[in-house]
Amino acid sequence: PIKLTIPGEPLALQRARHGNGRTYDTHQNKDAKQKIALLGNTAMRNRSKPYEGAIKLTILFIHAWPKSYSQKRKNQSNGFYKVTKSDIDNQIKLVMDALNGIAWKDDAQVSVIHAEKVHMDRDPCTMVTIEPLWEVDGVEVFS
Repeated sequence: PIKLTIPGEPLALQRARHGNGRTYDTHQNKDAKQKIALLGNTAMRNRSKPYEGAIKLTILFIHAWPKSYSQKRKNQSNGFYKVTKSDIDNQIKLVMDALNGIAWKDDAQVSVIHAEKVHMDRDPCTMVTIEPLWEVDGVEVFS
């Protein structure tokens, strides 16, 4: 499996903007995708090419606790899962769009996704694990 950690507060893919008769990506999206792509290229440096077969993607979005939360409130909260904005599907889309063509040839190859967004007492980050779904004795099949 390939593992990478994206430092900083996890971001979500923003909707495309429209203007002057065209559709364009926001600066925040472009910057975030570029950062993730760079980390993806570094993580993939030991592979000669992107995965070609079915892929399992595991993502853990770690958010900082809101500063307004006291230790008592953290302890009384409903677990440590983050149930406020931004939506997890948009966070997943940002990571998948950024790694398309780097970790896999096409994001249609991602057949299994396990994702969680949580609050933790640590620096915020996004932890990504990419692994082929079909391996026999450690060798990828169909890629």
